[in-house]
Amino acid sequence: MAVLAYGLALAYCLLRAADAAFPVPAGAAGRPPWDGGGREEEAAALRESAKRIRLLNSPSNDNGSAFYGKNQFSHLFPEEFKAIYLRSMPYKLPRYIKVPKGVEKPLPKKFDWRDKKVIAEVRNQRTCGGCWAFSVVGSIESAYAIKGNNLEELSVQQVIDCSYGNYGCSGGSTIAALSWLNQV
Repeated sequence: MAVLAYGLALAYCLLRAADAAFPVPAGAAGRPPWDGGGREEEAAALRESAKRIRLLNSPSNDNGSAFYGKNQFSHLFPEEFKAIYLRSMPYKLPRYIKVPKGVEKPLPKKFDWRDKKVIAEVRNQRTCGGCWAFSVVGSIESAYAIKGNNLEELSVQQVIDCSYGNYGCSGGSTIAALSWLNQV
């Protein structure tokens, strides 16, 4: 019981620290938008986010080492977040060959590519709907490093600007971006 109380106290402290970690925008009576100081919809979205955070951090949810808290997106409903940040284009996916039975290898108990130093830092796309380009570039950087090379930082902006068949910050397809990169 003491461990649970300690965990809850720690979670409360971390959530309060998250409030201090983000700069307070001008206006809104000096309160950040995720503090319920904005429009009523933001306050409702914040309440929904707080419920989801409590559920994800609850002892009954086995989420490994992940800890969830308030962030710059907490004042958005999931639908708003999707509309702003997840504007991907649907694209026909290629078919993959199934692995024959008995050929699979057993998976290790724990494996984390970050331990191998082949995963780049997370990049912030801000309001650009370029998740398709960020994911393609991050995958290529990691695949290159997994092959034994140094982890290199490649240009996401070049893929956003130059990949034809995509719409820059207005959305795109990972498949179209990979096809474009194969032709470059």
